[in-house]
Amino acid sequence: MPHPLGEGSPELTPAAYRAVAEARAALGKLDSTAERLPNPRLFRHVLLRLEAQATAALEETYEPLLKVLGSEPQESDSTAMTGVLNSLAVAEHAFAWSEEGLPWSVSVIEELHPFHDGNGRLGRLFVVVQLHSPADAVTDMKQPSGTMPSSR
Repeated sequence: MPHPLGEGSPELTPAAYRAVAEARAALGKLDSTAERLPNPRLFRHVLLRLEAQATAALEETYEPLLKVLGSEPQESDSTAMTGVLNSLAVAEHAFAWSEEGLPWSVSVIEELHPFHDGNGRLGRLFVVVQLHSPADAVTDMKQPSGTMPSSR
C-alpha cells in the first residue's frame, strides 16, 4: 500500500499548472460531449473492436480491420480472429461488471484474464493506445488475414 499523500499540493512549475489546467479543460469537453451522445455504447462497440485488433497484433496475430468490425463472436474462422473476438468478450464482460457497480480487484482481473486465454492464470495484461492516421487505417484494412502489417 503506498504512503498517503500529504495535506498540501505538490510544488509545480507554472508550465505544469498550465498543463494541468489544459488537461482538466479537455476532460471537461470530453465529458460534456459524452453526456450528449444518444447511445455511447455504439461508439464503445467500434472502439473496442479497434483496440482488440491492435491488442491481437501485440500477440503477433492480425486480422484486417474491416473483418474485425463486421464479425460477431460466433463467426470466428481463424485462430487470429478467435483471439480478437476473445478480447472483445473480455472487454464486454468487464464493462458489464463495471455497469453493475461492482468493485474492481485483482480477483476480478484474474476472473477476466483466464476467460481470455483459457490458462487459468493471471498472466500478462496489455493496455495499448494506438493512434493511426486515416491513411494508415486504410493500409491496415488491406492486410491479408493472419499476417502482420509491415513496419512503418
